[in-house]
Amino acid sequence: YSLGSVFGEKLKSMLIRCLPGHTDLIYIITNFTLRRWFPSVIWDLRVSRNQNLRLDEANVMLRSCYGKNFRYWLFIWPMLKLPLPVAKFWLKITTLMSKILYISSMPDFWKKEI
Repeated sequence: YSLGSVFGEKLKSMLIRCLPGHTDLIYIITNFTLRRWFPSVIWDLRVSRNQNLRLDEANVMLRSCYGKNFRYWLFIWPMLKLPLPVAKFWLKITTLMSKILYISSMPDFWKKEI
């Protein structure tokens, strides 16, 4: 099977089918998947040289599903296309950026009592 088929086409259709009328939840799940889950999985697959999930084919499917979402171009495409050393650096930078964005989206984060 293809990573793009299972977590691209099938995930998108399953979310639409299981969460009708909840586009806000679909948006949250999809964006988290693009921002946090896919990059590290793609990195692991590329490093292991595991081609059982056919990354070249996955790119075509993922682009057709998520190509209009800037997160595909920022987080996924570079992990699929950049040389491994650059992709590793990109993964570290975008992971840090993602964490900062997450923390900044929680207005009371810094007000927590310890």
